[in-house]
Amino acid sequence: MLPITKGIPKPSIPFLTKPLLHWALETLERSGIDHVFINLHHLPGRVKSCAESYPGALDISFSYEPKILGTAGLFVPLRSRIEGKTFLATNSDIVHTFSLEELEKDLDGHPEPWSPWRSVHGVPATPRLNCPHPAW
Repeated sequence: MLPITKGIPKPSIPFLTKPLLHWALETLERSGIDHVFINLHHLPGRVKSCAESYPGALDISFSYEPKILGTAGLFVPLRSRIEGKTFLATNSDIVHTFSLEELEKDLDGHPEPWSPWRSVHGVPATPRLNCPHPAW
C-alpha cells in the first residue's frame, strides 16, 4: 500500500466513513468483546490516537513491539495476560463484518480447530483458541 502507508498506518486509513481500525473495533464490540489489545509498531502514535478516538465503550490496551517478532509477536509480551484464557486474534487492516458468534459456533463443532497449525509447529494440543506461540 505504499506510498500511502509511509505516513499513515494501515489501521488508520479511512474506509467509507471511518478508519479501518474502527470497523474492526465495532465488529468486536458488537460481538460482545469488551477488552482488546492493540499491537503497536509502524507509526505507533498514529495507531494509538486512532484507537483512542474510537467512540465505543471498549477497554483498549496497547502493546508496543519495537522489533517485529513475526505474525504472533503480539502474544509474547501479552502471554501472562492471555495464558489459559479464550481469546480471538484479528487484524485491523481488513474489514470484516461477519458474525463472531457464528464463528464461535462453528469452532465449537470442531474440537481441535488449531490441530493443523499445532502439528506443523510441533506444539502439543491445548484448549480451543489457547494455542501458544512456538517461541513460548
